[in-house]
Parts: sequence; structure tokens; C-alpha cells
Amino acid sequence: MVDLSKRALTLTSWTVRRLARGVATVVVIAILGAPTDARSAPPGEAEVIAVKDRAERALERMQHGDALLKLEDLHGACKAYRESIEVLQSWWVPRLALVRCGRFTGADTGELLEHATFAVKARPEIPMTHLQYALVLDDAGRRADAITEYHEALRLNPQFFEAHYRLGVLYSRDGKAGLARRHLEAVLDAQPGHVVARGLLAELCETEGDIASARRHLEALAETSRYPMQALARLIAFLERNGLKKDAAPLRVRYDRLYR
Repeated sequence: MVDLSKRALTLTSWTVRRLARGVATVVVIAILGAPTDARSAPPGEAEVIAVKDRAERALERMQHGDALLKLEDLHGACKAYRESIEVLQSWWVPRLALVRCGRFTGADTGELLEHATFAVKARPEIPMTHLQYALVLDDAGRRADAITEYHEALRLNPQFFEAHYRLGVLYSRDGKAGLARRHLEAVLDAQPGHVVARGLLAELCETEGDIASARRHLEALAETSRYPMQALARLIAFLERNGLKKDAAPLRVRYDRLYR
């Protein structure tokens, strides 16, 4: 299931910062000091100027897409990213941006898979390309391939908590509670405030009979969640369900006092 959290939608600035690496011709042009008018330049330099112009237009469309994304205009952002791709098809960055945004707009999975494949082949050393490729693979029903790509992202960056989280979710769905717990605990090591990971980890602990750990996670949620009423109700239900009604009683009094 696609995560619609705003954090997941936000494209980080690494995309633009890598322009010089993604479009190396721009750097070459800056060094050569090519003339600005292709019509008056020698044939070889005219070709370089044309590439520079395309790179600049592609960057402008890419940045426009990022600006629209900040305004939560996802369809507009995807349109701008597609325009950037059309201008400079060899650039992997807008392709990855389209993948990341397009998953939330109902874009064709086949199209996104094509762009994700291009990006991961272009920059296999970047963990984010493997993460986005894995997400689309999972959307396409290729779960085993997705797991492989998440692990590759972690090989490149063992602290990449997003890959840990996704693996935790997948392993949880597959009933592999031990593996799921390991990855979700890694998420909390890096991001203690990751409430979704903590909630899922509490469920897994309870399923495995580790009531003490489940309780610890639910108590943490009750103290830190942005939705304290729901978190407290969840903790009370957990305690009562596991024969700890004596511990649940004062919490129920607190719940009634605050929310009824």
C-alpha cells in the first residue's frame, strides 16, 4: 500500500545538487566558456551549446516540478518532470522524481518501472535509486525483486532507515516477524519518533508473545503520538486484552477525564 504521508512525498534537494554529475556536459561547457549564440559558433561548439540549452531547460522544468510539489500539486509536478525528461532524456534525476511523485497520482506502473530502471542503472551507487525502484517493483507485484533492491540500498547505506522500514513492512506481511522486528528496530534506532514503525513493531511483539516489549512501545506511543487519544485507547485495549486490567484501570480513568 502506498504511504501518503507528506514526508514521503517531499523530494529532497539531493536531486538538484547532483545536476553537475548527472549532466556532465554543463560542467564541460563552463570550463570551455562556449559562446552563447549557437548560430555564430563553429559546428563542434554549436553542438555543445545546444546540449547546454537543453540541460538548462531540463533543469528549469525539474525545479518547477519541485516547486509544484511543495504546493502539493502532484499532477502538475509530474507534468513538469515529464517535460524535463522530454527535453533531456539522458538525465536520470527527473525520471526518479517522476517515480517518487507518480506513485501518488495513479501513474501507470509500467511507465514508472521504466523510469526507475533507467535511474538505478544510471546511478547504481545511490541508495535512493534502489529504494524507489523497489517501491515500484512492489507496486507491480514483484515482491522478491523489491526485497533484493531494498537490501542493495542497505548495502550502500546500512543506516538508510526508509529501506529498513519498507523491509519491515514487507516481512511483516509475509509473516516473518523476526526479520520484520529487526528492521523496524533499526528504524527506531535512527528515528525514535517514527510512530508507524513503532506501532507495527508493537503488533509484532504482541503476536510473538513478547508482551513486555509490546507494552513498552505502546507506552512510548501514548506519550509521543500526535494523536494521544487514539494512542492511549490502544494502550488500554492492549493491557485489558493481555490480562493486565489492573494496570489499565488508572489509564481508563485518565482517558475518561481527558476525552469524555
